[in-house]
Amino acid sequence: MAKKISGIYRIVCVKNERYYYGSSMNVRARWEYHKRKLRRQTHTNPVVQRVWNKHGEQSFHIEFVEKVDSDKLLEAEQHYLNEHVGKSKCMNISKDASAPSGGRASPKRGKKDSLETRKRKSRAHKGKPKLWLRGRKFPKMSESRRGKKLSLEHRENIKMGSKKSWDDLEVRTKRIDGMKLSWSDSNR
Repeated sequence: MAKKISGIYRIVCVKNERYYYGSSMNVRARWEYHKRKLRRQTHTNPVVQRVWNKHGEQSFHIEFVEKVDSDKLLEAEQHYLNEHVGKSKCMNISKDASAPSGGRASPKRGKKDSLETRKRKSRAHKGKPKLWLRGRKFPKMSESRRGKKLSLEHRENIKMGSKKSWDDLEVRTKRIDGMKLSWSDSNR
């Protein structure tokens, strides 16, 4: 494949003949992007991710479908999506070529929320469990550490570090203030 080609591509799984259409101003770089996301289990399309997980990287290849100027990319991709989305072998989910995963960034991208919006979002999330705690990673990590004892040397290092930080007046006052605050909150 040439260095930088703008156009329509098709990712194909040769084991089951399923395919995914996309467009890019640099098809080669986009293929590398798809592979990187799939290897990391973070691809935006769960159908493609499941097929990749089942059949493996060696079962996938990319086909260059059509060379298209960058200003006509979305229009050309939309034509292919209209023709293929909904067919049993097609792995595209969105029927819209301008969907965020299709390349057009959200109009809010890079803009900060107003103070009022941030407060409203904060109120909406009060009392809900933290999203990062709901993942599978942390329970597995804690479960793998459960029952394991720290070595004597490790415990001594922790003890010395704690004593050393307690000797620092600034650190000590911050800790004490934090303790007082948590005690007063629990007594309410």
